[in-house]
Amino acid sequence: MEHTKRVLIVDDEQSMRETLAANLELEDYEVVEATSGLDALGLFQSQHFDVVLSDIQMPQLNGVDALREMKRLRPEVPVVLMTAYAHEAVLREAVDEGAFTIVLKPFGIEEILDVVRRAAAPHLVLVMDDSPEEARALVESLTASGVRAHAAFGAAEGLSLLRAQPIDVLVLALLPDQQETMDMLAEATDAGMPVTVIAMTRSLVPGLMHDMAARGCQTCLRKPVQTHDLLNAISQARRKGAT
Repeated sequence: MEHTKRVLIVDDEQSMRETLAANLELEDYEVVEATSGLDALGLFQSQHFDVVLSDIQMPQLNGVDALREMKRLRPEVPVVLMTAYAHEAVLREAVDEGAFTIVLKPFGIEEILDVVRRAAAPHLVLVMDDSPEEARALVESLTASGVRAHAAFGAAEGLSLLRAQPIDVLVLALLPDQQETMDMLAEATDAGMPVTVIAMTRSLVPGLMHDMAARGCQTCLRKPVQTHDLLNAISQARRKGAT
């Protein structure tokens, strides 16, 4: 029997905590509240949580510093950050530290509930590349930032993994002739696998990119891909969800 998902809400604004807690409890989550990053860290060390939902701007210990420490203690726990305003450097740091995603305030309740649902569900980033070395390097970089990731080589192995376990983001290297890959994405889409695609390519091919967009591709990164750019694309994909 599946256990009740536990969510730690961290925000120094009482009305925000109460609104989030009330709506999450209506969705059958068990909710624990913390008023600061320091308070949250103490709870995180002593209790089990499936998701952490934290504001960034807080006294004592901000959300990014709390995220960093939580990832050091239990990197598998997804941390969703919320912010009404933050400097670009702070947002970049949050992404690089492995935030599941960053949600901008003000947000609709359905938007935040949808993000929490995705964070609480099993999730994995699958990196597919015809170059094993490049795929493994990206997986190592993602893992170092606290993102669960796995490498696959070839469409057949990729489709097998898509069938075998929940994968929410597919990072896919493109070549000019990728019919086998397009067939794999078509099968995944037709089977209702809720995966968001991030494409990687050395050269933009308009026809291919049009086909990729039709198969749920949300963005395309130029190779060689920088770790921060990939982490940022994954964060945005998880905020938007699969198309």
